[in-house]
Amino acid sequence: MADSQSQHWRFRREGDANEGVVVSTAEGLNWIDDEILSGEDQVSPADRTEWTELGDHPYWGEQIPTASRLKTEDEEEADPDMTSMIDVVFLLIIFFMVAATLTVQKSLDSPTQKQVDGAGVQRTESELKEENVFVTLSPDGTVDINGQKIGPENYDTLLDKLKTAISEMDNSEMILDAPDDVKHEYVIAVLDAAAGAEVNKVLFAVRSGAGGG
Repeated sequence: MADSQSQHWRFRREGDANEGVVVSTAEGLNWIDDEILSGEDQVSPADRTEWTELGDHPYWGEQIPTASRLKTEDEEEADPDMTSMIDVVFLLIIFFMVAATLTVQKSLDSPTQKQVDGAGVQRTESELKEENVFVTLSPDGTVDINGQKIGPENYDTLLDKLKTAISEMDNSEMILDAPDDVKHEYVIAVLDAAAGAEVNKVLFAVRSGAGGG
């Protein structure tokens, strides 16, 4: 464009719908040098409105610095692929859900609740305590292991306490007396400790009804 230096031009920002600002070629070049204009802005001859992006214009496209012309493409390439990230997040959620389920199943791997020492045979609490590791769980989370009380804040000692009780009783079976209103998480904590202490069998104590002793 031989007469480009002597022309006047209209410039406007990307996305604008106005008539733009009329300036000389020299002024337009200054704006580009000062980074006032970029390849995404629009240019048109001053005497008409034929808008073209500066980066695509046969004259002005050559005046835009290479870094500026490549800016838009680089920004698009830099945008992360959110689809892949969402897939990863869902996979992590599924993984943790499965892991949590397996942990609960492992903790509850014990016989179902039944009367201690055989069907139809009732034993007193004192008799059971003489022969077995007897664990009582209170609604507030307090654990009584053969007379030693442990609060929820000291559950990290359950494993050692159970190992000691098993060694003293020379019996790896445990009787758990837990009322119905005990929180599920307390029962799980005791069963986890029992598994770690290598308790062979966990029996749930069932108290007899009124008049049954």
